[in-house]
Amino acid sequence: MPPFDSLKQVVIQLAAITPDELHVQLSQTVTKYEGEIKNISQDKSLEPSAKVAKYKGLKDRINETKTRYTAYLQSLKFEENKPTVRNFLGELDKLTKSLDAQISVLEQNLQAAQALVRQASSAKTAEALQPSPALAPPEVSAPEVVKPQYDYVEDGGSSSDIIRVRKDGKWGLIDERGKEIVKPQYDDIGWIFSKNRIKVERDGKWGFIDKKGREIVKPQYDDVADFMFEVEDMTSVKRGSKWGFINKEGKEVVKPKYDHVESFITRDGTVCVKNNGKWGLINKEGEEIVPLEYDSIEELKDSRSFLDKIFGD
Repeated sequence: MPPFDSLKQVVIQLAAITPDELHVQLSQTVTKYEGEIKNISQDKSLEPSAKVAKYKGLKDRINETKTRYTAYLQSLKFEENKPTVRNFLGELDKLTKSLDAQISVLEQNLQAAQALVRQASSAKTAEALQPSPALAPPEVSAPEVVKPQYDYVEDGGSSSDIIRVRKDGKWGLIDERGKEIVKPQYDDIGWIFSKNRIKVERDGKWGFIDKKGREIVKPQYDDVADFMFEVEDMTSVKRGSKWGFINKEGKEVVKPKYDHVESFITRDGTVCVKNNGKWGLINKEGEEIVPLEYDSIEELKDSRSFLDKIFGD
């Protein structure tokens, strides 16, 4: 949906359309933003600082959209469209939170890299100021933690004891002592170790390894989510165009069969799933406890249960 120049244009364009038409337009906007986030994340030509700039620019655009539609919601008199707009604003909130998390990790990596540069510079300065051999005390050499061998080294984000390394275009992991945990063999490695799992990519497919470098889930999925964004020790995985869930051991608890899934969002492991434009609920065993027949499902802010919002007939 093109940006609006003013709230007046928002009201003029949207006031007359039906709830179904509005739902389609706003869903397309969310899908567009999700696609932009994924493209930035998967662009291997971007250095961390460039990714941060792109993420922040996208976040500004999303926030601008939120501001306009929040104002539109407050001025809206067409009651049937209000739930659709509220749901849309909720989806935008999720996107900005996801961007905040990714920006935070990248900025941590940049700070760590800058610290390494300062440390190296200080070491060179100290070496230049050493007294001549005739006056110097007996030299005690410090052990070299990591011999120069990698093309790129960066801190492992929230896992300070794990460091990502790149060699000949492949990624691996070392610990803080320089011991190689995973030889550079993956096309990409995730930023976050959570619940002793980090995602890895090989030949366009994703899986998971643990902190010892063991492949818990062989790369086989077209996309995966980090365990940190899920509960119940489960995370979502994508095969082809369909989403499902696996547990920490890699077992498919819910086979990929849904067009869209959300994170497990209640304490008992209930999750929203979508097929053919209709939403329902499943539990952590994969059982459909609410049939997929609703246009939208929203969490009640003052309750642990859910309220289905039907924006059509």
